[in-house]
Amino acid sequence: MSIFPHQLHKLLAWLKSKKVVLNFDCVFGAEITTYQYFLAANNGAKKPIIAQPCPSVVSFIEILQTKFNAIPCTNRQSNYGHGSLGASKTIRGISLPLSVHVFQKKREFDDPNTKGMVSYNVTIQGIKKYIESNKIDLESFPEIDFDGPMEAEKGLLYSQPGGLFETFKKYNVPLKINQVRVTEGREIYEEFFEELEKEINRGDCDVIIVDVLNCQHGCNRGTGTIYHERTTNDVLKLQAERLDKHNSEYYSSKEYRDKLDSVLKEYVRY
Repeated sequence: MSIFPHQLHKLLAWLKSKKVVLNFDCVFGAEITTYQYFLAANNGAKKPIIAQPCPSVVSFIEILQTKFNAIPCTNRQSNYGHGSLGASKTIRGISLPLSVHVFQKKREFDDPNTKGMVSYNVTIQGIKKYIESNKIDLESFPEIDFDGPMEAEKGLLYSQPGGLFETFKKYNVPLKINQVRVTEGREIYEEFFEELEKEINRGDCDVIIVDVLNCQHGCNRGTGTIYHERTTNDVLKLQAERLDKHNSEYYSSKEYRDKLDSVLKEYVRY
């Protein structure tokens, strides 16, 4: 979104012109993932629940911090969270059986646990380079919507630090400030898990949700993105605009929020 400000839906139209059959918004997968975390918390999952959007964090836990459990998401065999597999599951459920599925996170679809959900990957940086080198004018394309069951609600916040927890809040789980940890960047690998382990070993760890992102400033400045074109504040403003638009157009009434809940229940089985 921040790489193509105010052109996201024109980009979708261009993709359709390149024979892309369906465009799915990853942040709806984030809605699916958050609902799974909510169910996990309610069904006695081992605390703390480490919510892990980043393949690098998952790999770090699996290889070097095996004493921790990354909460499985989308299916019980896979530890990868975020909208990635949530979106992949949705796509597999309603798209063509012989279709090719494109995603942006390489390690996730290389992992055997993801069972070939995604065929190949492409980065936002790669798309931008292709458009510029081929002198494609996105303004010449109409605006179209994403395909998929619904537009996302709070899942739009996932790419920023603390965004997962902000999305989780909508389920009204009563959490105190000491029961949530939000962290990002190098401190994850240098001190965060060591400190968390110390609290667990002391028997006084109150943490329920760990919202952890690999990249400083979150996915908005993650690998495969282009972040020299605008400041973090610029990106957050664009994100806030999109959130406001979704709140006014799609979630202005309880009826639509209830519909989202019913759709999530349809796609999620814990």
